[in-house]
Amino acid sequence: MDWRFTLIGVSMIAVGAALSLTFTNLSNIGPLETFSQWRMASQLGGILAALGVLVLIVSFGLRRKKRL
Repeated sequence: MDWRFTLIGVSMIAVGAALSLTFTNLSNIGPLETFSQWRMASQLGGILAALGVLVLIVSFGLRRKKRL
């Protein structure tokens, strides 16, 4: 387990979830038929959180190499 990738993954999940929740609430203000940049930002937050989950899963398989 590499702690650097673990912390990066957890922080990406936290930032992505916060962005997604914030912009989802802002996008519900307007009508559904119009294009809203808030919905796009909300989707980008979800994508960022998903990438954070992938980095976190990968971090469990990584091992730090010991120097001789």
